Amino acid sequence: MEVGTMIVDASVVNLVVFTVSVSVVLVIAAVVVFLEVTTVSVTVIGATVLLEIILGINWPLMILTKSLRALILLVGIIVASEDFPELSLLKVIIPLHLPQ
Repeated sequence: MEVGTMIVDASVVNLVVFTVSVSVVLVIAAVVVFLEVTTVSVTVIGATVLLEIILGINWPLMILTKSLRALILLVGIIVASEDFPELSLLKVIIPLHLPQ
């Protein structure tokens, strides 16, 4: 295909389309993981604060030590990693661009 004075090979176009497609899928997956981790973490922290208020602790979030915060983040990551519908799109995109 000729574009102006430059000749563009079909394999170069395929490579660019493939790279952009995979990049978009990975960005979507990263956003979904971030949102899910944030949701789980906020839910657990909110439940902890509510528990502390019910128990009459004067300074909410005092129970949340650094190790517990790390555990909350880890739980969020585990929950988020169980649901990756976006990554299944890679199974569709990659074969479309592989040489036949």
